[in-house]
Amino acid sequence: MLRALAFLLYALPACAEVELHLTFRMLEKVIREQVFTAEGRKYVRGSKTAKCSYAYLESPRIGEAAGRLIVRARFTGRSAMDFLGRCVGMGESFDVVILATPYVEQTQLRLKDVVVEPADGRKTLYSRRVCDGLTAELPRQMQFDIAPEAKRILEAPSPDFPFLRSLSGLQVPRVFMTPEAVVVALAFRLRVE
Repeated sequence: MLRALAFLLYALPACAEVELHLTFRMLEKVIREQVFTAEGRKYVRGSKTAKCSYAYLESPRIGEAAGRLIVRARFTGRSAMDFLGRCVGMGESFDVVILATPYVEQTQLRLKDVVVEPADGRKTLYSRRVCDGLTAELPRQMQFDIAPEAKRILEAPSPDFPFLRSLSGLQVPRVFMTPEAVVVALAFRLRVE
């Protein structure tokens, strides 16, 4: 085992950069489990108990378009008032297309240049307001700190490898898109003792 470890350490450059490929299939699963938590929905206003004033996204599908992240989802919303037990006001359901550029700030994976539009291109007064609101709100709501998760994974004890590991100096120098994944480059030091 020590020979294999010595060979591995000899083969690695002193400052290695590791590329983490986050496939769209995996990202969809994570987003459904961690973001779309209310019966498969992500409420951007109100909640499932609100009868007349709510807005949510559901059924996200993730991909790549011209080097940008593309998310297709279904939007359903209502902006109305309860008047004698009936909702009076605007409401609509339509598919949206969200385009964004992922970037890194320290170890935070974020989105910039966000554009949200109706998938069919038809813009009503309501859909324009919705898309403008989502364009402003999504960069604040959709961010992920890579550092705690990297630390948890790389320092996790393993019965097959009984040595302590400690991660330090984590940097995320770049992020880019491929047709299958968001690729996050990681640079770090891993101490094994």
